[in-house]
Amino acid sequence: MTVTLRHPNAEEYAQWSAAQLEAYVDELVASASMSREAAEEKGRRDAAELLPEGLASPGQLIFRMEADGQSVGWLWLALRNPRAEAGVGFVYDIVVDEALRGRGYGMRLREPCMQVSVIVRRRYR
Repeated sequence: MTVTLRHPNAEEYAQWSAAQLEAYVDELVASASMSREAAEEKGRRDAAELLPEGLASPGQLIFRMEADGQSVGWLWLALRNPRAEAGVGFVYDIVVDEALRGRGYGMRLREPCMQVSVIVRRRYR
């Protein structure tokens, strides 16, 4: 099994973005730190800050993970963050689609992630 990364299309991104927002709001509410209304507002603000241009947002890389031609999950990498010091990037999210978990896709993602990190390091040095 080979896991690869590709850029999502606009429809996939829209679905991912809505699911990300919903999961983030649920997490904020579950932590008992804020009401659903306040969490939804924070989610919208944070999304506007981090992804102001959607897929074309500077410093953000969003990929669809595929295994042998089948979409299996998502990877979101931040090359920079408005809240972090310069030169600091990190992984925002790695998600294997729920129905496909436990099959080793996450573990197989290491190699494509390393390839992306090498490309990014070369580009942003």
